[in-house]
Amino acid sequence: MKKSVLRTNKHDPASEAAPTIEPESPWTEGDISIRRGICNVLLIAPHGHPEDDANSAKLARELADQMECYAVINEKFQKPSTAGYKKSSLKGHAIDLNNWREAKRYKKTKAEFIDAIEEFKKAILNSGNPALLVHVHGIKDENLILVSDKIDEFKMSPESLQAVIGYGQRKDDNSRFTASEYDFVAPLIKSLRKHNFNAAIAPVEPIIVKMNGKDIKKWYCGNHKGRLNQYFCKPKQKVQSVQIEFRKKDVREFETEITETADVLVASLRPFVQAFLVSADQKDSIQQIQVDKIDLENGQFMSRLDDIASDTAKFKCLVDSIKRHGILNPVIVRRRRDTDGKPYQLISGFRRLTALRASIHENDFDGATVPARVLDDSVSDDKAYQISFTENLARQDLSLWEIARACAEIKEQKKNEGSLSSGEIEAHLANLIQKDARTVRRYLKLASIENDDIREAVHAGSINYLDALEIGKNDLEENDISALLGHLKNHPKATRAFKRFHDNLEYCCDRSGSSMATVLGCKNVDSFLSLEKQELENRIEHLHNKTGKAYSEILQGKAGSLTKESSMVDAGLENKLAASEFQNQNQNLVDRVTEAFSKSKINGKFKIRPVLNSAGNQVSVTITAAETEIWQAVDAVSRANNSSGGKVKLKKKSKTHAQKADSATSNTTKNSEQNVTDNSERMYEGIFPE
Repeated sequence: MKKSVLRTNKHDPASEAAPTIEPESPWTEGDISIRRGICNVLLIAPHGHPEDDANSAKLARELADQMECYAVINEKFQKPSTAGYKKSSLKGHAIDLNNWREAKRYKKTKAEFIDAIEEFKKAILNSGNPALLVHVHGIKDENLILVSDKIDEFKMSPESLQAVIGYGQRKDDNSRFTASEYDFVAPLIKSLRKHNFNAAIAPVEPIIVKMNGKDIKKWYCGNHKGRLNQYFCKPKQKVQSVQIEFRKKDVREFETEITETADVLVASLRPFVQAFLVSADQKDSIQQIQVDKIDLENGQFMSRLDDIASDTAKFKCLVDSIKRHGILNPVIVRRRRDTDGKPYQLISGFRRLTALRASIHENDFDGATVPARVLDDSVSDDKAYQISFTENLARQDLSLWEIARACAEIKEQKKNEGSLSSGEIEAHLANLIQKDARTVRRYLKLASIENDDIREAVHAGSINYLDALEIGKNDLEENDISALLGHLKNHPKATRAFKRFHDNLEYCCDRSGSSMATVLGCKNVDSFLSLEKQELENRIEHLHNKTGKAYSEILQGKAGSLTKESSMVDAGLENKLAASEFQNQNQNLVDRVTEAFSKSKINGKFKIRPVLNSAGNQVSVTITAAETEIWQAVDAVSRANNSSGGKVKLKKKSKTHAQKADSATSNTTKNSEQNVTDNSERMYEGIFPE
């Protein structure tokens, strides 16, 4: 595969003169932490105190940093009920900030919380963009189980529901909608599920929970007039506001889960984000310029990688859109001092111009005009990189792999210049892409992966970068990597679930001496590799000791199912043994019936088997014969059974382990039915006592 190289100017005086050592934090820390953003999203976490909605503040902070959005996060003030107060107390930091009346009651919380939200909302609206307010809450896992029972699609799998969304809905025409279900809520839920995160609209019926010995009704719809979700939605303002309740388990309990949840939310919210791409001090303007005035040969800021499988369908949609409407979103260019007849350098819009070329005749391309945001030539390379990254990320134009490769190329450039240390380069990259240093280091590790299949999977979004790093750190065979990635494409995993799956896979490979590809080809492999590791080990060893079969045969299901508990497997093995013993004991009867059919010239079949785990010693008899011969066949079976040596033999036994494991068995002693088969034969079935 051809290696993609970002062409960069290694001797840019502007970047050498003023290297960025430490990225300036967008956060203003305090009892209430606030963040200024560059897009139309405002995150609000009113219950971020650890004793309230645990880790909801961390989730909101991670999400804000990834989206580069506005945020107002409370980690200081606690709900009075959880702080041991009967009413609000500023001195005791016991104030429910989701109750806007309580928050406005005190000057401190009004100024630092309510007023900050109002200021940020106005800033978004003044930019000409609609404001999207997301209230980040946590719901108790046990409460979400009760909520799931009121949502039809999650009644049978309550553990799979991860979040519910409220937007002012309520039954009996009492709704006070704060967002459009059609334009925002439903598409958001669809996008979340596409990323394997199960969310649903909060039910309009309340759940009943016990508090201080009393039954209390609880809703999660964001409908209450006294709550923030309602307070900031003013009539005629372009504001959409939703309240998202996240469960704790597997969503916001550990740091890796918080990062993963934020990744999913960023990807799901991105279609609704409007980025403020360039600040006012950059002396920019929107103009119509001819394509032949843009230097397309200089790919210094081209982040997209064309040498890895791309989203062809999306590109075709872009081409079709440009054919119908032209380029709607302006490209970004910077004025050049040395023009050579091309006074503009392209900062962002490579993909749009490529789509434009594909949508028109080649001879018309150079003369075409496009809307462009024109930056002054005083804008530095570093600022241009930041603008390029911001614009592409907001438009979902860059995959994680492309970001990682761009970071690696810029790091190599800065390293060759020799002006910055390794730590300073990472800080410089963090400033460029507006991520923290830890994320930058992960991107750089991701870029070092050499396997093409892993690269393509990350680029296509089939796996996240944490899973890619886990797979890439092992020296695996090509076919093993291919099999693992293929499995993950069909069975996506959350980060913790993948870690458990991968550890179990390695254990099974070591225990059986099989390759990953072989193990992944086993029946029900996704189910048993998703077990807790100790449980899987116990089941494998139990089957090995019980049957003496090789570990490779156990994984293939030849000793019993690994998806069942050991007691159930034992029951199945006993049933098989009992069935085999029964067949051996009654082979004489089968032979005599076959002989009777032959003598009577009946073209029929006879089967007899035990009814395992039945309350009494019962057997099931199946007689298949032509419709005109069915009763003759029954008579022949009866004679064979009553003849000497022909009696059914069913070993008397006490209640078995199998019977203890499965008591749901029919107690029918006499039952028969007739079914006409396609070949005009009749089948006579019955269950008879011994």
